[in-house]
Amino acid sequence: MILHFAHIVLNVTDVGRSRPFYEKVLRDVQVIDESEHHVGFSNGQFSMWLVDEDTQGNRYLGVATDKAVGLHHFAWKVETMDELKTWEIYLREQGIEMQKGGITDDDFGGEGIFFRDPDNIRLEIHLG
Repeated sequence: MILHFAHIVLNVTDVGRSRPFYEKVLRDVQVIDESEHHVGFSNGQFSMWLVDEDTQGNRYLGVATDKAVGLHHFAWKVETMDELKTWEIYLREQGIEMQKGGITDDDFGGEGIFFRDPDNIRLEIHLG
């Protein structure tokens, strides 16, 4: 049996601050649910949720780090170098700062673009 991702939920400090960032990055998604403290996006096959408080109404605080237990980063996949270059141009046009200036070695023999969201969560667009 093969598992496929259904969704990812990110705890963020401020949905209002994070939403515009992810709308730029995700591009062709629909908002499927939203409130003052959460928003869900979907492309029809996968959904992503941003949440800024727990079920008891406690706000999430802090800054993400890839040096602690938990999420290090997550990556979206592209199939060709041309797609990766198109993403590099798009992210630059959107004013999204890319680590190492754009397309770079991923330190494991591949190539990708690394950048961070408003809460410092590390994101990647990966070739292959």
